[in-house]
Amino acid sequence: LVKTCESLSYFKQIKRSQVQPIKFATDRQILPWSYYEQFANEIPQEWVDEGIPADVLREYEIRVDKKSNRIVYPVYDKDGNFIGVKGRTRFKNYKDLQIKKYLNYQKIQTTDYFMGMKQNRENILTTKSAIIFEGLKSVMHVAAWGYNNCLSSETSDINDAQAVILISMGIRDLTIAFDRDVGMGHIRKATKLLQKYMNVYAVYDKWGLLQDKDSPCDQGEEVWRTLYERRIRL
Repeated sequence: LVKTCESLSYFKQIKRSQVQPIKFATDRQILPWSYYEQFANEIPQEWVDEGIPADVLREYEIRVDKKSNRIVYPVYDKDGNFIGVKGRTRFKNYKDLQIKKYLNYQKIQTTDYFMGMKQNRENILTTKSAIIFEGLKSVMHVAAWGYNNCLSSETSDINDAQAVILISMGIRDLTIAFDRDVGMGHIRKATKLLQKYMNVYAVYDKWGLLQDKDSPCDQGEEVWRTLYERRIRL
């Protein structure tokens, strides 16, 4: 009841602030798992070489689309339904080839879910805490270091539908771990309403430990732990 009241209060604030209505997709097709089985059930060695253990890649159901030379993973909606596949190209010269780095195989409509929720929901509910990265690859990196309460927003933002999900889960402590090129002003704006319902922190590199577009975990475990321990309360 408390969570429901908080969510209703949130919706009312959205209305009063005159922002766009909260958008949840209503007509997505739920896919059969057999669709995903068309992709090769193998571990991409380059991701292992980058520090993501094979067992973590298997936990996150990583596969390979050999036809398009992409590393793929399943997309689940907020209710745990399999709704799509997302792929990351293996071509290092993808810009020269004029192909997308990331590609959704199905029309997603709106990102009203978090990647990594299937694997980490129970840990998040138990600890009442979550860490949000921009991409699933970062979630898997830190999972190898024992961080099992992480999600990916799939963008450098948190939309209203995603905010409602976080509020409804009763999270008390939320940490934003977006890439280095995302400014603190943007993070504050993206989490303004969330700050009314939970403690919000930001991992922010003030010491030049990261390169321009790095995720906070791209320079290894020691740098990540340093940045996380020094996160800033918003």
